[in-house]
Amino acid sequence: MKIAINTLSENPQAPSGAFGYYQNLIKELELLIGNNTLYIFISRKSKDHFGPFQNPNVHKIVFRYSNERKWLRILTEHFIFPVIILKYRINVLNTGTSILFCPCKLVATLKTMHVYTNPETLSLSTRIYRKLAYKLTKWSAKAIISNSESQTRDIIKYVGIKPNKIHIAYEALDHTNFKPVYRNRVTNDFLKKHGISKPFILFVSSLYPYKNAETLIKAFAKLKNLENLQLAIVGFPRNPEYYEFLIQLVKSLNIEDSVVFTGGVKQTDTAIFYQSAEVFAYPSKYETFGLTILEAMACGCPVITSNISAMPEIGGQAAIYFNPENESELIEKMEFLLENEEEKKKNISLGLKRSTEFTWRSTAEKTYKVLTSCID
Repeated sequence: MKIAINTLSENPQAPSGAFGYYQNLIKELELLIGNNTLYIFISRKSKDHFGPFQNPNVHKIVFRYSNERKWLRILTEHFIFPVIILKYRINVLNTGTSILFCPCKLVATLKTMHVYTNPETLSLSTRIYRKLAYKLTKWSAKAIISNSESQTRDIIKYVGIKPNKIHIAYEALDHTNFKPVYRNRVTNDFLKKHGISKPFILFVSSLYPYKNAETLIKAFAKLKNLENLQLAIVGFPRNPEYYEFLIQLVKSLNIEDSVVFTGGVKQTDTAIFYQSAEVFAYPSKYETFGLTILEAMACGCPVITSNISAMPEIGGQAAIYFNPENESELIEKMEFLLENEEEKKKNISLGLKRSTEFTWRSTAEKTYKVLTSCID
């Protein structure tokens, strides 16, 4: 059996959470495939981010473009993939959305429905393309992999795919990187380098309007103990207009000295922020999974997050929830945790336990089962 995984939809120069998803999934699939063959479709710029592989049955097939040249990547998928699939006699392709002609079984992993839920984050051309791609996927994919029950409901609602074609494989996190670590001089020096010298509340995510960071900023500005706190906003400013809006909001509230925008950082650095923060506050209005919730929990950081979308499904009983439209409720929840050490310890303990329930081995096993079942 020959399986191919397409990773070209990710930009290695500005990686999102999905880039780590493919890295970890493939690492585990390498251990599961036995005598089967696994081909990794990668670009020139991403090839060094995968492997080296110990299993001789895992091979890289290198293409010229990935998502840093989006439309050339799309043309590659639709017109070059079929040739490669036939050349290597691939039996099943795991990709994001269907291609025009796929000479093998196709399993689509649908991780977001932004074109329907948050269309303002996408250009007009991207919105048109994705809607067409989802329609093609509905009719041509043998199976669909979803990353949560919340995402599954959206796939059924917006794309109209039958429930019996959809299989849930929860994402996970790198437990070797995201784990509790006691603060030390090196940690303190790292935080000072990023302008943090006080206890701080943390937000981690690429910056898009649906992430709702403005509600956190407004709530932070009204905390009782504001003079002894900072707010760290960690993530790529992928939407320039929204980023500028947040900067101006901070200025209008006169809290420039208390709010730090770090931009995007490495995963190892992100872990240090989690390990050092007093609270992780995540007011997002839409997530198909919410990986940052688990990352914070795994690092021993108490979590306050939205009570909608996939957040309650992923956080379970280990997070404190609030209405993301209610600024006052967020203030109340943050002050409650900041002022109650016992409750904070309880939240940390529950979070550490919850995070262990999500492993890449489990994700890979479920994914592999779906892929192999398509050609049995």
